[in-house]
Amino acid sequence: MQPPSLSAADNLKLESSGDGYAAMNAAIQAAYRVGSQVTDYIVKHWNELQHSTRKAR
Repeated sequence: MQPPSLSAADNLKLESSGDGYAAMNAAIQAAYRVGSQVTDYIVKHWNELQHSTRKAR
């Protein structure tokens, strides 16, 4: 639990090993794994998907 005197970012920075924020590399790798799957699917199926974007509500 973070102390009331620290922001969430400051607390993570103090917990890090000196190479950035705690768990930053794991978070970046997870985001890449998920994002690359979505991007690969969109690129592979672009002919079908290019006209199927939803309008903002």
